[in-house]
Amino acid sequence: MRATGRPSAMLLLAGWALGAPSGALRAATQLEGIDRSAIVLMDCPDDPGCPAVILRDETTVNNDYLRARIEKRRVLKVFTAEGVASWSDVNLYSRAGEEVVRNLKGSTILPDGRRLELSRDNVQVKTAFKRGGTRILLKSATFPGVVPGSIIEYSYDVITEQAANYFSFQWDIQEQVPVLDARLDLKPGGIAFDWLAVGGESVPVVHEHPFPAIHHFIAKNVPALPHEPFGPSDEAWRARMNLAHPASRMGWLVPYQMALIDELRRFMEKRAAAQSLVKSILNDGQSRMQKIGTLYRYVQEKVKPGGDGAAAGTSVDDVLERGNGTDLERTMLFVALLSEAGIDAGLVSIVSREGSPLNPSVPTTDPFDTFAAAVKDESGWSYLDPATPHCPFGMVAPEKQGIVPNGIIVKPDRTRITESITVPSTPAARNVLLRDVTVEIGEGGAARVSVVDEGEGLVDLDHRARYAALDDAARRSALESWLKETLPAAELESASFDEIETYAGKARIRYRFSLPGAVSIAGDRLILSPSLFEDGISARFTADRRRTPVRFPYRRKMVERIAFTLPPGYVLGEGPRPSSVREGPLSLTTVCAQDEEGKVIFSRRLEIDAMVWPVEEYPRLKGFFDQVREAGSQPLVLKREEGS
Repeated sequence: MRATGRPSAMLLLAGWALGAPSGALRAATQLEGIDRSAIVLMDCPDDPGCPAVILRDETTVNNDYLRARIEKRRVLKVFTAEGVASWSDVNLYSRAGEEVVRNLKGSTILPDGRRLELSRDNVQVKTAFKRGGTRILLKSATFPGVVPGSIIEYSYDVITEQAANYFSFQWDIQEQVPVLDARLDLKPGGIAFDWLAVGGESVPVVHEHPFPAIHHFIAKNVPALPHEPFGPSDEAWRARMNLAHPASRMGWLVPYQMALIDELRRFMEKRAAAQSLVKSILNDGQSRMQKIGTLYRYVQEKVKPGGDGAAAGTSVDDVLERGNGTDLERTMLFVALLSEAGIDAGLVSIVSREGSPLNPSVPTTDPFDTFAAAVKDESGWSYLDPATPHCPFGMVAPEKQGIVPNGIIVKPDRTRITESITVPSTPAARNVLLRDVTVEIGEGGAARVSVVDEGEGLVDLDHRARYAALDDAARRSALESWLKETLPAAELESASFDEIETYAGKARIRYRFSLPGAVSIAGDRLILSPSLFEDGISARFTADRRRTPVRFPYRRKMVERIAFTLPPGYVLGEGPRPSSVREGPLSLTTVCAQDEEGKVIFSRRLEIDAMVWPVEEYPRLKGFFDQVREAGSQPLVLKREEGS
């Protein structure tokens, strides 16, 4: 969970819980600002079955002090066991050296009215992770005794480590569960602020200005963040308000770009080993593209992911000597090697699709969370991803592909590309799943199925990302879990993973499983579904309405060939009708026929050549996948051959 308010240095809040039924009413009525009708709730008013509800969320941004502070108070109520499991812990993140979390206190009010105070023994502080030279601290608290019907109240302060004021702040209004009453008090001190509503959801906010030095912002009955299939990330959708000094909205990207340039130039200062490497692995007979490919393969294969990025002054030669580096270090290494080879290259700082969208009016660099490299020729920029293991040459990982502007480019010669750029998506024709299936129909309605899955482009990257880092047992377990989600009755018998760890060719996943009850017996006829691998996509779009746009992981094509070996004495009676369906960038083609050897071949080609589908066009999308399901549900009928 995210904290409902954060300064430009991100403060995250993950998972808390509360609740208190009527037995606790006497104790709970002492909760400041909480209405009796909210205390006795046993379910969310507009979201039946919800695990928890935030009764009141209060945030104060206070610049009146020499060291500015955020004061936070939250009261929640838990309704279900899921709510207890998900919301009983508080996790507060802060940047070491910039801010500190203090004065954390709280209590659980049990259904019988008892109050259990949060003790120091239930609070821990540790380093959560390091990002570059930044150390992120985690203060976590586990509230005692939480059961369904409990209420938790807690509060804390976030104080700047140095004498400083906030010039920008983001108030997260929307959360994983409904919020009945959300309030932000702004005490700007001597800093001027304006505010901008951002996020995918529009939530009405009332602004009150009772005193010159105080602003109140109030939101009531805020719906929970939607969790719809192929929906945007929480950070891309969350309703929030950005408050900032008006001047900070002007040109805030330029200092960030200049800082990136300085980091890249420092990284390239010590490069004797890089110069030697370029001379040793490139030759004059190579074309420009061959040189780029050679350097790309070197970084991907020889320089492994690793390191914490915390060491100041890390250089090209340091990374080459270690043989590992962070995503940023490995990407900068590739840019540096390209520059040594005389190839015009730049570093791309990207807002991934998991983060909040890049908004030039919102002055925060927090959304920039990943990197790629760019090379330029006469036709413009092209993008590569050396830091993502096994990412095919000429592509970037799916989360780095843009729907809207999502990145900026800087070059080591202090050139900055001032306009934002959109990292393009790879067309479906380059991301193909090839699935070859053989089905042997046995006795009693069972079937034995042999499959070979092979991918191209980002599909191949998917396979390697899922299995390459695992040992054989873990790979089999992961495949079995996926198979159970797709075909719950399936029993995996064997599996092998060919070329899954290599950087050349394509990975092949071979597996065999039994499928009880795959065939229905009706007299002298056998009836089965030819589309064994309904890939799960069409089943995600059965709801009549939707709140969010559809965002597919990437554009892709699926080509399946399923060969049915008929049992002795049976021939094809009736096959599913051929189908051809198209809805803009979506298409489906199916064909069923019997070959010369007597096998029944069902071929299916599904193409999704889109990254995003607007919510107002959802009925068209649903209509297409309704037809996909219909095509997959037509039966394959085998009949007993006369005289057998």
